[in-house]
Amino acid sequence: MAFLPFFIFMAIYAYLYNKKILNIAMLIFIVSLHSNFVYISLMIILFEMAYSRKYKNLNLMFSGIRYKWLLLVLFILFTLTGFAYIEFAGIMKGIISGHVSSVSITTGESGTVPGGLMGMVRALFTDPAYLFSFIYANYILKISYILLLFATTGFMSLYSPEILIIGLPYFGYAITSSYGSYYTLGYQYAAMIYPVMFLGIAFGVSKIIDNLNAKNKNRFTPKKIYF
Repeated sequence: MAFLPFFIFMAIYAYLYNKKILNIAMLIFIVSLHSNFVYISLMIILFEMAYSRKYKNLNLMFSGIRYKWLLLVLFILFTLTGFAYIEFAGIMKGIISGHVSSVSITTGESGTVPGGLMGMVRALFTDPAYLFSFIYANYILKISYILLLFATTGFMSLYSPEILIIGLPYFGYAITSSYGSYYTLGYQYAAMIYPVMFLGIAFGVSKIIDNLNAKNKNRFTPKKIYF
């Protein structure tokens, strides 16, 4: 967990400076820390695709689809891919340990609906009140912690919200869990979100500077006079 922020920073650095091999290596290193972190790597890829399409004007696949719809479709596909990977990793661990029958469909978070992602989907349709009980648990602490995350970074990430895509796995773990350590200062779990918030400062400040430069350029650009 201690290396996670470094790997996230390096993955984004490699993307911005077009160092593809380093970028791929960092994504692999993130997953190597914990199988659940495959969601973080996938969300980094989704962020890179979103940022490239919006700011680098790259014609990626499905270029005919609207930006927001494309993000939604890719988010669903990446989430399912992450779930499939976690299940595969669990099966492989079971085979290696010789206890295949003990492998269950779960992502292993504490204080969540039994069954992980599939358990939450099942509860959403069969017993939504049960799922909501986990979301409602410690809700004041959850809201306070999220507000603290944004406030201490000056809400800069809101100026470039694409960066928050990387934080979706953390928010998913935290909001749907009754385990207070996920959203309490001093615990290692916040390593999943801290680098995202600090990257949000960099991207947010950069966006503000670009907007100011654009306004100043328009202000001082001589206007064409028609006679």
